[in-house]
Amino acid sequence: MTGKKSVKLPLFLIQRIDKLASGGARRGGLARWQVVDQALTLYEISQRKRKKLETNELDVICWYIVKVCMSAGVFKAQPTADNLQRLIKNLEEVSDRLNIDLSDVIEAVKTVDFSKSSRAVLNAAMKRFVAALISTPSESG
Repeated sequence: MTGKKSVKLPLFLIQRIDKLASGGARRGGLARWQVVDQALTLYEISQRKRKKLETNELDVICWYIVKVCMSAGVFKAQPTADNLQRLIKNLEEVSDRLNIDLSDVIEAVKTVDFSKSSRAVLNAAMKRFVAALISTPSESG
């Protein structure tokens, strides 16, 4: 199909599209339609390759992501032994309850000494944690 059509979108959504388009400046910038096209393509791929999560399963995964990321934030703000143990305990709980191997994440957390590179290790570990949860269907639901 060729031609153009208009779609009425809320202003906040237009602003998000514009922000993403300007963020593509290192690639020469993107047109709005290119941002929408890429987003729709990624959405279609995600729907084909993933098992659709049940609502309660998604809720559990979201809760664990929030719980562990908040715990990591507290640990970054106040790097005490108690906060480290709480973060490790939360990671182990998620690993046990969802039957996901998070040993690499836990080991990374244990190495944090709060140098700049160490903080980057913690941030990367938290990204791996989130990726592990969203790419592995939960067995709890």
